[in-house]
Amino acid sequence: MLFLLSLLLGCSDISLGKIEQREAEILVHPAHIDFGHLVSGFESDQKSFTVINTGNDDLVITSPFLLSGDQRFVMDDEHEDDIVIPAGELVEIFISYTPETFEHNEDVIEFQSSDEDEPDLQVTLEGFGDAPVMSVSPIEFDYGDISIGCDNEERVTITNDGNLPLTIENVVQMVTQPADIVLEFGSLPELPWILDPSTSVDFLVSYIPNDVGTDNSIITITGN
Repeated sequence: MLFLLSLLLGCSDISLGKIEQREAEILVHPAHIDFGHLVSGFESDQKSFTVINTGNDDLVITSPFLLSGDQRFVMDDEHEDDIVIPAGELVEIFISYTPETFEHNEDVIEFQSSDEDEPDLQVTLEGFGDAPVMSVSPIEFDYGDISIGCDNEERVTITNDGNLPLTIENVVQMVTQPADIVLEFGSLPELPWILDPSTSVDFLVSYIPNDVGTDNSIITITGN
């Protein structure tokens, strides 16, 4: 009787099987995308990040979306539905960056996954736009009432607030007749003028009324 009982227990031990737990495991690479410096108006770039299922069960992720919706960043393939990634496979998401001026842009791509350890995922984006930026001061000026024969003048300053050279290609004045508002370049060289970043150039606009009435002038400055 004792021998039989021992034999039955031994057979029971052999029949115990191991239950394999199946689960999805997510890996996102890279978690930060830096587009570096691009020349605005001339250059754009495309980069990507990869979502990998390193587990042994299907991984489900929601459609990635841009958190702030910065129009400089665009996801090339927008997914309306959830994305299913089988075990051992991956999905590559492409993003384009197109700067429009001298600027630093940031955004965040967010999505959720069925990985219980990492349900919320983020990929951060960064890029720089390089460009000249022309600012003019003052943009508007009123000389007020001036007696005939007297004069007044205003200094107009052009500054390059960007990080690339600014080329001033043309300065054109339109004025009511007779031309009592006069554009004066003084000792400035002939156009074009090239301004390095953080540098300025200025000229005078004088008003010498010769008759009674209102005088107006518009100065148009063009550059790159």
